[in-house]
Amino acid sequence: MPYRYRCHDCRAEQPEAGDRAEAEAFRDRHRQWAHGGLAPDNEQIERVPAGGRDHDGRYVSSSAALLLLAVLAVVSLGARALGH
Repeated sequence: MPYRYRCHDCRAEQPEAGDRAEAEAFRDRHRQWAHGGLAPDNEQIERVPAGGRDHDGRYVSSSAALLLLAVLAVVSLGARALGH
């Protein structure tokens, strides 16, 4: 999942990083270079929305839910047809 570091105090923004550790390393370098090692109050590391699926999110896709409902409907109709 890509991340990005932002320092709102000096309006610095990191290009998209491959992971959180890379964004934290950028933050540490920025603090040393721009703030003398101090941590500005208004900084953040944020997750960058990606076009793909969020692997950290725990959800069921709507397609899978609809497929499950369709299968259950077919099984139910089959059971009724057989008299069960």
